[in-house]
Amino acid sequence: MPIVQLGFFLFGLAFGSFANVCIFRWPREESVANGRSHCPHCKSLIAWYDNIPLLSYFILLGRCRRCMGSISWRYPFVELTSGLGFLASSYFFIGTEKFAVAMLFWALLVSFWIDYDFRILPDEINLPFIPIGIIVTLLSPLYDFSFLMQLLPFQLFRPELIYLNRLIFAISGTALGAGIIWLIRVIGQKIYGQEAMGLGDLKFMSMIGAWLGPVGCVRTLFIGAILGGIVSVVLLILRKVERKSYIPFGPFLALGACWVLFE
Repeated sequence: MPIVQLGFFLFGLAFGSFANVCIFRWPREESVANGRSHCPHCKSLIAWYDNIPLLSYFILLGRCRRCMGSISWRYPFVELTSGLGFLASSYFFIGTEKFAVAMLFWALLVSFWIDYDFRILPDEINLPFIPIGIIVTLLSPLYDFSFLMQLLPFQLFRPELIYLNRLIFAISGTALGAGIIWLIRVIGQKIYGQEAMGLGDLKFMSMIGAWLGPVGCVRTLFIGAILGGIVSVVLLILRKVERKSYIPFGPFLALGACWVLFE
């Protein structure tokens, strides 16, 4: 493995460890900046040598050194997923795009698990990553939108106006992501008398639109809907959920965004 890709993988493991902290603490309104990690069973602080991403879990055989309480498989799984995501970003992208894609992948990973566990999409991700996504798209778009210059009939989309084009692309993606979810909320309220999607989904799709633009935003929603539909049908067949059971949509949107990002 080339040194750059190895470096990205190792950094990904480290950021995966931090992702675990964010996944656990943000929904509980705890600070991720203060306080060392501790065992969820005996509350003892975890030493640095027992907190090495991926490696420590297997050395300890998935148990706390002091109380021998079991440690969830999710911790090494999130770390490994983050490492592989960072590795993929270094393999499929070039230049500064490697870092931008790794950053977005990390945000999607954290959002996936928080929504899966707590049915919320964290503002700690959504709110700062909207302006960050607009800036990234302005400097170096992650989604190729050059075909729009040929499809649209007016002359605003010209090569000499490239930065203005990118800004329009990012802002329109942000607005479209929020607008689609808002429309679904309104329609769901009219038909079912309750919210079909939450405000967290609205901000999450707005964030994705800032990074991937309007086309990437729509494709993310489409892929997420297909994945969500398939999983829902399987769970219904297996009788794991009922027809009116709530299944969080954020994880499927995160998977859809990853699909669009790495295809």
